[in-house]
Amino acid sequence: MRTIKPGPDNLIRNKIRKIFSLAAIFLLIVFVISCAQKGHVHKGSSFTPEGWKKIVVFPFTGARGFTYLATEAFTFHIKAREHFEIIEPKTSYATINTLDIQFEDNVITMEDAKQVAERLNAQALIMGNIAILNKGRSFDAVTTVKVIDVNTGKTVIESIRSSGLKVKNSEEQCVIISVANTSVDINEFLVEAAGRNITAKEVKPADKNTKVNRDLKQLK
Repeated sequence: MRTIKPGPDNLIRNKIRKIFSLAAIFLLIVFVISCAQKGHVHKGSSFTPEGWKKIVVFPFTGARGFTYLATEAFTFHIKAREHFEIIEPKTSYATINTLDIQFEDNVITMEDAKQVAERLNAQALIMGNIAILNKGRSFDAVTTVKVIDVNTGKTVIESIRSSGLKVKNSEEQCVIISVANTSVDINEFLVEAAGRNITAKEVKPADKNTKVNRDLKQLK
C-alpha cells in the first residue's frame, strides 16, 4: 500500500479543524458562565424562627402573562416540605377571596397578607415578583422572592436572581430559569431555618397534690 504523506493542503485542513475545535470549546465555556446565577441575596444569618410549622406562598406579582408561570414554577421547586408544611398559592388565593380582600394583579398589602397567613395558621409567608427585561433581540427575566416572618413582619431573606442567559431565548424559558435560580436560595435558607427552629412548648405548672405526695414519699 502507498502511504499518503501529509501535504500542504492536509496541514491547512488540520489547522482549521483545531481552530474550530478551540472556538467551539471557548463558546461552550462562555455559554456556561453566562448561564450562572446572577443577582444577590440578603438574609438575616442570626434569625431564629420561633414555632414555624406552616409557610404560605402567595401568587407572584409583576409582568402580566408570566405571573402564573412564575408562581407555578416556584411552587414546584420548593423542596423544604420535609421541614415545613407549604400552603400553595391556590389556597392563599381562595382565602383572599373568602376574606373579601381587594386583589388586583396579585398585589396585596402586607397587612392583608398577614391576615391571610393568620387565617391559614401560617407562621411565615413567601411573596414573589417576576420582571421581563428586553435586551434588543433577546430577553431576560428577574425574579425577586421574599420570606417574611408573620409575627414580626420582617423580611428574613430576599433573593433576586436573573436567568443569566446571554443568547436569544424565549421569555418563558428565562422566567423558568430565573425562578429556579431563586428557589435554590430560598430552599437553602428554609433548611437552615428548620435547624434553628424553636418550637413553642407548653409548660404546665406542677400539680400541688403531686408535689405533696412526692414530699411525703421522701419523708418515709
